[in-house]
Amino acid sequence: MIWTWGFNLVRIAGKTVSCSNDDSNFTAFIEVDDVDAVHAQVMENGAKAESEPNNQLWGGRVFTMYDLNGFKLTFWQLVEKVSLEEVRQRNQEPLRQEP
Repeated sequence: MIWTWGFNLVRIAGKTVSCSNDDSNFTAFIEVDDVDAVHAQVMENGAKAESEPNNQLWGGRVFTMYDLNGFKLTFWQLVEKVSLEEVRQRNQEPLRQEP
């Protein structure tokens, strides 16, 4: 498991600003081997996920939840290697529905 820490930031008029005045902006991005198994374990233990696992344009599969302290945890796994050009192309396509 690889832990990647980050903060949710927004760019407004070319300046990066925090989304709020408290620590609720903090997000931990946690790489796992099997995001679906982690999601299942989270649900079995009574936690609430903000989203179901879903595939991203950049080749990752992710889901998000909040811990007991209110910190946002995003679990992710790389499911396919995608070039920057492919990400740009996918971004121009209409949203695709997962089977």
